Amino acid sequence: MTKTCKERIKQEYQDRIEQIRTEEEAPILSFDYVEPHTFEEQNIGYYRYKMSWGGPSDEFRKYDNKSKIEYWFLDLFDGASIIVNDMEVYDLMNLYINEYNR
Repeated sequence: MTKTCKERIKQEYQDRIEQIRTEEEAPILSFDYVEPHTFEEQNIGYYRYKMSWGGPSDEFRKYDNKSKIEYWFLDLFDGASIIVNDMEVYDLMNLYINEYNR
C-alpha cells in the first residue's frame, strides 16, 4: 500500500534539509510569487521556492500574512505541509524574496 503525503512528509523534509546543508548549492527548480486567487480557495498570495515537479513534488511557501515558512510535499491528488524551523530555509527564502522584489 502506498503511503500518503502526510505519512511521508517528515522523511522527505529531512532529506531536503540534509541536501541543503551538504550540497554546494541548494536545489532549486524555480522561484516565483503566486498571486491571490490563482487556485481555488487560495485567498492569500505566497512566495514559492520549488525544488521538484511532477509526482511527487516539493516546495517551500511563505505566505503574505505569515512570518512562518511551510514545506509542502505533493503527490498526485494528495498533499501535506509542515512548519519549517530551520534557519537555513529562512535564510534561503529571504535571499530569494529580496532578489525577487528588487
